[in-house]
Amino acid sequence: ENGKLNLLGAFDRISIKEFPAAHLGAKVVVRLSCAATEAGKEHDIAFILLDEDGRELAATRGTLRFQPVRAALDAHLDLIVDFPVMPFPKAGRYRVDILVNNEQKMGVPITVEQSQETTDNAD
Repeated sequence: ENGKLNLLGAFDRISIKEFPAAHLGAKVVVRLSCAATEAGKEHDIAFILLDEDGRELAATRGTLRFQPVRAALDAHLDLIVDFPVMPFPKAGRYRVDILVNNEQKMGVPITVEQSQETTDNAD
């Protein structure tokens, strides 16, 4: 709306047995919306994994261009963003910030927890 891109996204939690760890082949799925006035223009986009101290751990960056649909209609684009490696040095709260034209549009929280495996020690 008002020439701005709107983002929707969802990502949940990850259980990891040992730290430090790396989650291979992770995906972040979002639907991007663009006002009709922004369609056809090129936009820089970045998906940045940050730890709870705001340090960048991994990122995927690129450009995209929404194709105009009809003059008065907003354009939508569903993206599956690949993170070949998501490093997690310890359990805690992380987030993927989504930036369009270097402006943060949203932060998707990720909770990383130590998995609690139970074993049956019956003798």
